[in-house]
Amino acid sequence: MKAYINETNNIIEPFNDHPRDWLIENRFLSTIQKNNLSSLGIEYVHISNQETLDEDDEYISFDDSLYFTKELLNEFITRSRQKKGCTVCALKSGITTQRTVTNVQNIKKTPDYIAYNLYYFPEKKFREESSPIVIDPDKLESGIPMPKHMCGSDIYQK
Repeated sequence: MKAYINETNNIIEPFNDHPRDWLIENRFLSTIQKNNLSSLGIEYVHISNQETLDEDDEYISFDDSLYFTKELLNEFITRSRQKKGCTVCALKSGITTQRTVTNVQNIKKTPDYIAYNLYYFPEKKFREESSPIVIDPDKLESGIPMPKHMCGSDIYQK
């Protein structure tokens, strides 16, 4: 399987940084993405235009500013393969989505879930309109890593 990483020109003011250069747990977002993909045996390719992509085999596609864990990515791909159709990754609305900064991300909000720019495409013959795979992030993680001075411990408990 391949992953196509959509290169964006997003610059976050006033920091003048691209999100892929942000530090999360003292690692660049781009490094986290590549490590999570590699750990699941997924090759990755950077692209500048999703519309020019003509791939017959299954693949995933996401923006270069998207953070995801290996566990979430694995869950999304597993459930997408079972569905045998085009899917978009969505997180169930709840504590995790309330306590993260969704309003500065390129997302689609509904009352029940938040859809992110992480897409799964099966083999070409099975492609049709995409449907959401709703994942409950509260079941995948017990806390969010945080600097100790912000919440009194290394993990922010939900």
